[in-house]
Amino acid sequence: MQKPLNDNVLLEIEVFDKTKSGLVLPDSENMINERAKVIAVGPAVHQVSADDIVYFKSWAIDRVDIMFPKEEHYAFIKEELLLSRDE
Repeated sequence: MQKPLNDNVLLEIEVFDKTKSGLVLPDSENMINERAKVIAVGPAVHQVSADDIVYFKSWAIDRVDIMFPKEEHYAFIKEELLLSRDE
């Protein structure tokens, strides 16, 4: 597992390859759910912790896709760019 540095947060994100109406999106246009689970936090993060559910804007993340053994989608984001968390 990755351990974020400084004020970075590692998120497990959902990526959609179809719109709600069923249109297939090309890889470059995949939609990202702007709600994610926190996997790990850096040592300078104080407002969220692992397993929190947070909200963010999709443009604010640095996305990382892991293809093996199964396709998983993760993203790094600065703590200051998170919008809110579930209580």
